[in-house]
Amino acid sequence: MEDQSTGLKNRNAFEKLLGDTRDTVFPLLACIFLDANGLHELNNALGHAAGDQMLRAIADGLRDTFPGRDMFRIGGDEFVVLCRDGAPDACAEKLDHFIQRIEAEGYSVSYGIVNAENETGLERVIQEADDRMLAHKRTYYDQHDRRRKERRV
Repeated sequence: MEDQSTGLKNRNAFEKLLGDTRDTVFPLLACIFLDANGLHELNNALGHAAGDQMLRAIADGLRDTFPGRDMFRIGGDEFVVLCRDGAPDACAEKLDHFIQRIEAEGYSVSYGIVNAENETGLERVIQEADDRMLAHKRTYYDQHDRRRKERRV
């Protein structure tokens, strides 16, 4: 139930939570879906140890920024944070602090955040946050074209 590289909850824990809360109504809910930008290129340029360091930096930043929240590494470079209590605006403000921290460490993430009230289950909110993250990631790679970087190497 724990990701060995980052210490966050893993995909199995995430899937279990989805199943366990399918009929749960969440009065206030914020979901952040994050994806590390440039992990593949970092692994290719500097090795997998550098990529692992990036993933640990993201996980450490999430733990420090969102203490007590549900945090998952659900894929190679994908993370989900669930803020199930408190004001959704506070979660967005914390996300801004996290982004500043990660960028100061030389890393970049694409993200999507969704706030909901009286939401039954987590699936819709997570999917919408994922969709927003993908749109953000497309914009990032429009500005940071991978192919041009790979050709220069």
